[in-house]
Amino acid sequence: MIVYWGGSFDPVHWGHVRVALEVARQLKPQHLYWVPSAKPPHKTQLWLSGTERVALLNQLVVDLAPESDCPQSVEPLELELPGPSYTLNTLKALRAKQGAEASLVWVIGQDSFLQLDSWWRYRDLLDVAHLLVVPRPGLCHPSDSHLASWWHERVCPLASLALTPAGSFAWLDMPALMISSTYIKFLVQSGASLKGLAPDCVVTALNQAGFYNRDLS
Repeated sequence: MIVYWGGSFDPVHWGHVRVALEVARQLKPQHLYWVPSAKPPHKTQLWLSGTERVALLNQLVVDLAPESDCPQSVEPLELELPGPSYTLNTLKALRAKQGAEASLVWVIGQDSFLQLDSWWRYRDLLDVAHLLVVPRPGLCHPSDSHLASWWHERVCPLASLALTPAGSFAWLDMPALMISSTYIKFLVQSGASLKGLAPDCVVTALNQAGFYNRDLS
């Protein structure tokens, strides 16, 4: 089983890290890859460049290595793909790299799952990979929509994800952390400390590179 944790990571924070560590602990995958997005269709502008986010993530996975239950690294493939960062295109490229028989798991937040029917060709996602949904504070699963029906048709236990290459939803049982990149950027703009919200290597890198003086508008 190979897991991909995709997102803008703009910047990466402890909420992202907790998800990665929980996925590693509960699924014990062969490998976990962080996949920074290039041009998310739902976001107009990113604060950090792709190169900057990859550098932060590369440092982070080195620091996380002693705590992780599986190897972790950064997969920059999406930054190399042309056009908007549609998850389906990313997954197809990753499937081509890993082969038809590998179990591929794409991690998404519950907030993204609740908007999944607005994604480009979202119904094709499970043809290429499994989707592992991570809880977000204050959110509930849909109960009376076609998305809810699709979930109930395809949901499976975590342990079953490794048995097939694609086709299922699963739920990651973990506490929902109230940390967001938007809040991190607000604190940066306010000159406030990020202690406890982002890993030390991220805070240090942001300080050294002068990100605290960067326009966030």
